[in-house]
Amino acid sequence: MLDLKVDFLKILFKHFPQIDLSVKNTTQNNFLHCIFEINNNPTYELIKFLIDKGVNINEENNDSSTPLHEFCHYCPNITKESIKLFFDHSINTNHISRFGYTPFHSLCIKQQETNFEIIEYFYSLTENKKKIGINNFKLLCSIQAKPKLITYCFALGTDPNLNNYERNTPFHNLCRQSPTFEMIKLSIEKGANLNSLDKSKKTPFDYICSGKPTIEILKFCISKGADLNIDKLAKSKSGKSYKKIRNNRNQRNTIIHNISRCSKPKIELFDYLSQDLKLDLKIQNFQNENCFHLLCKNQNATIEVINYCIKKNIDINTKTSHSGNALHYYLARRDSQYDFEIIKLMINSNIDHQMTNCQGENSFHLLIKYHNPSLEIIDYFFNNVFKATFDLNETFNEDDFSSFHQLCRYKNTTIELLDFFIQNGANINQQDKILNTPFHYICNINPCLEVLQFCLQNDPDLSLQNKDGDTALHLLVRMNEKFDYTDLFVKIEIKYFSITNNYIRNVFHNLCRNGDPHSRTIEYFLKAGLNPNDLDHFKCSPFGYFCNKYSNKTKNFNLNTYKLFFKNGADFNQKLSYGETPFHAICQFTPDVNLIKYCLIKGADKSIRGQFYETPKAKCLRKCRKKYPERIPLFKEIFNTNFNCLEIDFKHYFEKKEFTDFEIKGIKVHAKILEIRLKKKRNQIKEILENYSSEVINILLKWVYYDEVPSKETISLKNLKDFNQIIQTCFHDIEIENPKELTLKYSMKKLFYDENSKDLSIIIKDQEKQKKELKVHKFILQCRSQLFRKMFLSINNPNLTKIKDYSGKSYESLEIFIRYLYTEKINEKKVTNEIQEELNDVVEYFQLNPNCSFIFLL
Repeated sequence: MLDLKVDFLKILFKHFPQIDLSVKNTTQNNFLHCIFEINNNPTYELIKFLIDKGVNINEENNDSSTPLHEFCHYCPNITKESIKLFFDHSINTNHISRFGYTPFHSLCIKQQETNFEIIEYFYSLTENKKKIGINNFKLLCSIQAKPKLITYCFALGTDPNLNNYERNTPFHNLCRQSPTFEMIKLSIEKGANLNSLDKSKKTPFDYICSGKPTIEILKFCISKGADLNIDKLAKSKSGKSYKKIRNNRNQRNTIIHNISRCSKPKIELFDYLSQDLKLDLKIQNFQNENCFHLLCKNQNATIEVINYCIKKNIDINTKTSHSGNALHYYLARRDSQYDFEIIKLMINSNIDHQMTNCQGENSFHLLIKYHNPSLEIIDYFFNNVFKATFDLNETFNEDDFSSFHQLCRYKNTTIELLDFFIQNGANINQQDKILNTPFHYICNINPCLEVLQFCLQNDPDLSLQNKDGDTALHLLVRMNEKFDYTDLFVKIEIKYFSITNNYIRNVFHNLCRNGDPHSRTIEYFLKAGLNPNDLDHFKCSPFGYFCNKYSNKTKNFNLNTYKLFFKNGADFNQKLSYGETPFHAICQFTPDVNLIKYCLIKGADKSIRGQFYETPKAKCLRKCRKKYPERIPLFKEIFNTNFNCLEIDFKHYFEKKEFTDFEIKGIKVHAKILEIRLKKKRNQIKEILENYSSEVINILLKWVYYDEVPSKETISLKNLKDFNQIIQTCFHDIEIENPKELTLKYSMKKLFYDENSKDLSIIIKDQEKQKKELKVHKFILQCRSQLFRKMFLSINNPNLTKIKDYSGKSYESLEIFIRYLYTEKINEKKVTNEIQEELNDVVEYFQLNPNCSFIFLL
């Protein structure tokens, strides 16, 4: 609540006298409208100050409400001084808002009993009292049976029989509120009509009987001519109809039926009807319902009242037009719990438990359909009532549900109940109209781990598909945040997880598409061979769905899950729907620094444009502008950083000209690197390059060392032609299947596995002090590690073939480290917690490129 002080406004106006209080907001509220809406306790001084400053008190907003309407509606602590202030400034008390209220109506509705003096004071100040709308229907229907205000309204001349367009009167509304005897008596004395019909053909007396009637109220109303509706609509014992009014849909219930539907039906009321009024309790309405049907439908009916009706020989087996007998009515109550003793009472009174309603449902079907029954009552019905002759697989409605289908649709179905059904012949593989089995419903609605384990012991057919092509397992993983089903899935053949539905989605698609999947489940599916890149009908893969859905759940963000996907072949750059990649989704939904760095290091392409021409970088920066503006400089730096440390190190190696051992036209180079990249011996290379200019050779060397491919935009056409001629000359006799085979990264990867060409051995002592060797190419250490570069410069021995390791790292850690120097990849499957701790120090110890640190810390 805004506590706006007058002193503050005075200071504000003193410094800013140009403030215009006549300005309205988008809902056409002026300053006073707004004050009353947000400050429900405005002071007299505040209102006076604003009125004196010229705020129009008769101005309308979009709801045609004046400030006085808002004041009466929103402010509970209205004072006489504030009301008089409005009247002193010529307020229009007759103005009607869009809702049909005058300010006086709003005042009566909101204040009512709590501030009755204000209502009287407001009325006393009004000059034209007839025009303030004392008989407004909405006002009278909003009074909610407040005795003092109703008495006051009647004293002012209110008509209790005033109709609105639905033919409701204030007296109808009063009777809906379960009024006291004094209220009814007062209304009738003022001329209220007990028998006037509203739009639904109900009288005020009908509402009284359906509420909280007492014998005193009934006697008084009947003495005043209330219509019991016996001789117009109902049927006699013989079934012959008396004179009817209007069509069947509008026919009314009798007093007997209305009493049966009241909030507290009592035996005394029925005694009064049958003994004092001599009414036949067996009488039926136009739907063939007698009072016993309606008592069974009434949630407040007690066993004593029901037993009373049975003893009165009311026919409990009468079948109504659509809902069966009284037992059907009792069991079809959706919002209430059944009373086992009432059911036993009706069964012992020989009610027809096998009777079916218009949908073919008997009492057992309804018990399962509308309730989550206990094992006790199920056993009672099955063994005592139906004598174990009931077919649990029989379908009973338009959906072809069996009782077992219906039972499995409850969230809290117990193993004991399922076991009872299965032991008595229920088929867990029976399909309904949309081809769902009971096990489909269990997986979709009641995915409790213990229940699922029990069901799997009873051999459900996991290959059965519904009309959408979904198996039970598709439905199970659809919303699986609560449970981790990995231990359950291990026991199921993997072929069932590969079944695709009508949208070409397997279980892995559904797992990643919905909910918050557990990483253990993802790991199991990936190790079992499910492809994270399989596309469905909408051209999206499991990994694509994971990035789109899971990335939104930043509170559960886990980088290890993305690493798990990548280890098992997930493609960050796979084109999905709208031409976007999983990396687009990551940048759009989860602009996490470590994750985006990881993706870029693993080869995610930041330049791919989707259907709407947005790159991952653009999506990331757009997200940051909305929610994380402080991260924008950091992400710009990350996206502009080259995480290909191999190319960076080789470029530095080329520019430094250290350890060169070969010269072409005065340009010093490393012969070993040229031989590896151009697939020729050094003499052949020299012979080929002698025919070209130094400028062309430099262009070639940039490609050799760090994959800089020239184009017609960067060099002349003659030099470009010469460069292409050199490449063709070097590789014309070599079969190249893929352009990637020409890249530096591919060449270094092949070199890693070439043991014969390695010219240096690193001697390592393991924990048992046994010597082990790691073979490596000397130029790789010179190029990538500043520590080794300094060491080789200080030793200055070109024939050096062995060195000792003094880092103190294990053989396993150094093996992973050496592999990274060649391939820019870490074999994460071999990385244990101990090795990870050692790798964390590798970058700093061997003085690698600082950008390498991130991948080791991952």
